[in-house]
This record gives sequence, C-alpha cells and structure tokens, in this order.
Amino acid sequence: MHFNKLFQADFLLFVFICFLGSVSGETNQRDSMYADVHEEFDEIRATLIRLKAELSDGNIEVEKTVVAEIPLVAKPSGLSNKFDVLRRDLEKIQLQLTGSSGRKIAKPVIEEQDVSKDNFIPPTYQIRGTTSSGRDGAQRGVGFYILPFIGVHSPKNLEWRSVGGDFQIEEESGFSSGLRLGYGQKYFFADFQLSYFYNELENVDLGSTLISFSGKAEGMGGHLSAGFKIPFSRSFNLAFGAGLGGTHQDVTFKLMGIPVREEDFLFSYQLFSGLEFYPTDHLRFGLRYRWLRVEDMDLFNSRDLHLAELSLGYVF
Repeated sequence: MHFNKLFQADFLLFVFICFLGSVSGETNQRDSMYADVHEEFDEIRATLIRLKAELSDGNIEVEKTVVAEIPLVAKPSGLSNKFDVLRRDLEKIQLQLTGSSGRKIAKPVIEEQDVSKDNFIPPTYQIRGTTSSGRDGAQRGVGFYILPFIGVHSPKNLEWRSVGGDFQIEEESGFSSGLRLGYGQKYFFADFQLSYFYNELENVDLGSTLISFSGKAEGMGGHLSAGFKIPFSRSFNLAFGAGLGGTHQDVTFKLMGIPVREEDFLFSYQLFSGLEFYPTDHLRFGLRYRWLRVEDMDLFNSRDLHLAELSLGYVF
C-alpha cells in the first residue's frame, strides 16, 4: 500500500517535471522566434537608414515631409504581447514605406518609346528633356531652308576698252539682295542662290575733271554653291563655301552726253565665309562675306565685287 502511494507520487512528480519542460521548451521556442523576427526588423531598420542617407546625397526630387526616426523596439517583458509589439512595429515600417508618414519619392515618368530603327532616340537625349521628334538637344540648322538676304558691295577694277585705249572707271559702293534655297546638314550644305547687285559709276580717268560723266552697273546672277560648317555650339556655326554660275550684267554710262552701253550673260564664280546663328529650331540669322568674280565683256574687263550680306530665313 505504501509502495503504491510512493509510486503514484513519483509518477505525478515525473508528469509535473515533463510539463515544466514542455512549458520551458515552448518558451525557449517563442524566445527564439522573437529573436529571429527582431533580427529581421533590425535589418529592415538599417536598410531604411542607409536609403535615407543615399537619398539625401542624390538628385532625386523629394517632398519636404520629414521622416520620423524609426524607434528601437524594446523586448517586452511578457510573453503574451511579444508578437503584438512586433506586428505594431512592422506596421509602422509599412506605413513609412508607403508614404503615409514618411518621405515620398517622386517616381520618374517613363514613356513608351518606339524603338524601331527610324524612330529610336538615344536615352541621353531623353534625360536632357528632348521632344519625341528629337530636335531639342540636337544640332540646329539641319533641313531645308529659305534665306532672303540684303547687303552692300564694293566693286573693283572696272576698265573701259575704247578705241583710244583702256580707261579706269571709278565706281561707288552699291547694294545687293537675293534669295538662297538649299539643304543643310550638321557639317555640310548645298544651295541655289539668286542675287541682284547695283551701283553707280562715279568717274572715268581721262586726265580731266571737266568732262561730264555718269553711269551705272547692275547684274542678276544665279549660282550653285556648296560648303562645310564648323559647329561651335548647338546654335552657332562658322561656314565656308564656293559657287559656280552665271551673271547677266549691264554696264551703261554717258560721256559728254554720248551713251555707251553693253550687256551680256557672263560666267561668274564666288567664294564666301560667314557666321550662322539659330535662336530657335526654325529661325536662322546669318552674316556673310562674299567675293564675286564676273568675267570680262567686249567693252569692259572682268569685275571683282566684295559683298557683305545679312540674312534672315526659315529652316523647315
């Protein structure tokens, strides 16, 4: 009888010890789970702090909302609210990541782009804010153009071939005007030029100033020209070129009331250089120096014209 009671007591003690071991194991398991979750939480917190530091040094546009510092999570004393505290802390992190209580990062707008061969635009142009056509950010002045111009010219070396000899004719400065139609690339261009020039004849060198003299010279020419450009910036070029064509020239004067006149269509050629400025994609200003050579006639020798011209036109 006494043995049975002792056995029962030992059995109950064994069961109680097993129960305590089970409870202790469950507690240790919960503590281990809590430590793992808490370690993940610490990693998330460290990542957010590093992200904050990177954003403060970068160029990403952000709103002025101040991010509240993420508080350290203290280990709760009781086992019953451990996971409630972790759940609450993780919810705070989620709110800060979604922007409810933290910094909002403006996401860049990425538009779909046709990446076919003809329409592909390099990403560097898009970063600089180019339009879908790709014109902004690229070299201006590319395309067809129409370019009216006006200018002044200084003629040189006109001589009259008379039966009594060759006589030098002094000329006054004159004006010129015209139109250029052409196509330009970044480094090369080609155009067709129509131009008109006019000036008056001042005097003929006959050894006497008492002889009455008056006259004029004018011409209309057409030239095919080509050249190259040196871009100094997106909107500024230096241009050089040459052209070949013909000029219809008319020289007329009266010497002591006696008229002398000759007109003819003559071979002519030109060399030029100039500055080009593009304030917009389609507007073009230009300043050009042009040397024009017109071949000789029966009564007059060849002429050299030095022209300074100002142009304003449109690029398509």
